[in-house]
Amino acid sequence: MKIKGFGAQFKRTETCVVFLLALFTSIHASGENASPTSDASHDYISCAVITSEYLTILQLYQRGIDQKTALETLPLSNSAQKDNLRTLYEAIRKDGVLNTYSAINSNFARCATQVAAERGEPEKNTLEYNYYFCAGENKLRYEIILYTNESYDIDAVLKQIPDSHFDVAINYFRLIENQGLLAAFDYTANNFKACLAPL
Repeated sequence: MKIKGFGAQFKRTETCVVFLLALFTSIHASGENASPTSDASHDYISCAVITSEYLTILQLYQRGIDQKTALETLPLSNSAQKDNLRTLYEAIRKDGVLNTYSAINSNFARCATQVAAERGEPEKNTLEYNYYFCAGENKLRYEIILYTNESYDIDAVLKQIPDSHFDVAINYFRLIENQGLLAAFDYTANNFKACLAPL
């Protein structure tokens, strides 16, 4: 059984995906001359940092922080970052919080997958590897949310993930069952940012 309304909402995420794909093409700290259509090359660090910033903005929106307050209080150092915030707020207003969570996670997975195809797995005991690890963990949690929505059957979910993450999947399944998908996305964002915090 699909969670009511979620599948239908995903069909309307094209606007949000287009916005976020454009935002992902510029590195978060690239300066005044950055544009959403630049060909900036990413690494695992830039994919993760951009995602963390977008998730933070989305969580602020989710908690009732309006765009004006966000622009005045967040440490945005240049006009490109402020434009990105406005664009993200527009996407959230148009497509909703749940769809935007999904689009951010989807684009993060796409960004990290592209880096993996171009550069491969980074060497262990490097900073890049730690970001790579956090990206992989986030991708798996996002997939657990999608698998849960698709089947709403814990056995079906467990068949699609590594044994090492069965406890994670069961906890997510219970969270979704008790509090809904939005709580699971919010929890995933917090887990991801906690993974990045020591780096």
